[in-house]
Amino acid sequence: MNTYGGGKPKNPLIQISPFVQLFFLIAVAAATVLGVFPEHYRFPMFVICISLFLWWYTNELIKPGMKAMVHPDKNLRSEKERRQIKLIRWFIPAGCIVILAFYYAPHDTEPTPSTSAIPPLVASTPTRNPTPVPTFTPNPTLSAMATNIATPDPSFKIQNRAVDGISQVFVPEGYFIAGDQYDDGIGYPDETPHLAYTDEFWIDQYLVTNKQFADCPEELCGEPDSFESHKREQYYGTATYANYPVIEVTWDQAVAYCDWRGGRLPTEAEWEKAAGWDPKTGDTLLYPWGDEPPNENLANFNGIDRDTTEVTNYPAGASPVGAYNMAGNVWQWVMDWYSDTYYSDNQDWVNPTGPLDGVKKVVRGGSWFTGSKQSSDIAWLRTANRGIRAPNEPGNEFGFRCVYGASQIP
Repeated sequence: MNTYGGGKPKNPLIQISPFVQLFFLIAVAAATVLGVFPEHYRFPMFVICISLFLWWYTNELIKPGMKAMVHPDKNLRSEKERRQIKLIRWFIPAGCIVILAFYYAPHDTEPTPSTSAIPPLVASTPTRNPTPVPTFTPNPTLSAMATNIATPDPSFKIQNRAVDGISQVFVPEGYFIAGDQYDDGIGYPDETPHLAYTDEFWIDQYLVTNKQFADCPEELCGEPDSFESHKREQYYGTATYANYPVIEVTWDQAVAYCDWRGGRLPTEAEWEKAAGWDPKTGDTLLYPWGDEPPNENLANFNGIDRDTTEVTNYPAGASPVGAYNMAGNVWQWVMDWYSDTYYSDNQDWVNPTGPLDGVKKVVRGGSWFTGSKQSSDIAWLRTANRGIRAPNEPGNEFGFRCVYGASQIP
């Protein structure tokens, strides 16, 4: 027991072994850093941990040292306590530095993007320069081939499903350039450009919302893993956020929901085509809206709103076929398994469905967190970018939309 010279301790906590106190503080700090507490409590808990560390350091190290200087003739600690303090004298400041570095280091909550923003979420390739080049040159060979093979369809079709009024946009059949065709230095190795073909299909104009997901029977679709979003304690199941994208759902839940609606998740090729292919020109764009770098009028990214936004926001950033939020807001589950060599090794590009198996699923589009100080860069918003995520791992940056073949429209 530490009595500071034999008197009664001023604080009963001082009677507890320094190692017991330290173990408790480390456990609370670890739980905070590892995400045991809800996300909106993590920063306050982190501040509390640091404050407790400083309190401990003051009471166990600084005050006894000062008393020893004033009363050098008094044995303020036992020999065992002095040995313990020697072992941990520098552990506390070092621990504070490590926790601070871990907490503020870049964490990809993008798929593994987490990652995300998401996660931590891990990019499929290393981080690169976050500033996109303002001008881009498409691959002329692939562009010429796409023009010769595909006859651009100038139509632009939107319909509301008769059974539930959900808005869908039409994507014509034909070839398009998938992968990174731009010689801009920000493409990833897993984005080898190639020509791909899909049949015609309809895709949800907007992300699946909280309200729409809640309409699915719970025994079929379940509930989101958390009813919170990044900064909102009540997100799912409230009227205020009914028109916001559903998040915190697994790949299996997304599949179940689309199946319940009579559709399915898009393949990676279908998603990429709906995000960047312009049926009027036959071109595949760098971003859904064109070649202009992302800004606050085009997408919800870079922590602009620090959370999800309504699915009908950012009309200026819609894709050529009219799909909203194909860049930013939330990453979107697609049907395919992920392989980093699939775009370079696959030989059959007619209605491709991805590898036969894998460990993680492809996610597309980036999120509200993409490009922020704790994410990688805004290159993840490109139509060619391929994120990855374990199918059983939900998150507050992940949602989805559904597609329907011509024969699936109610």
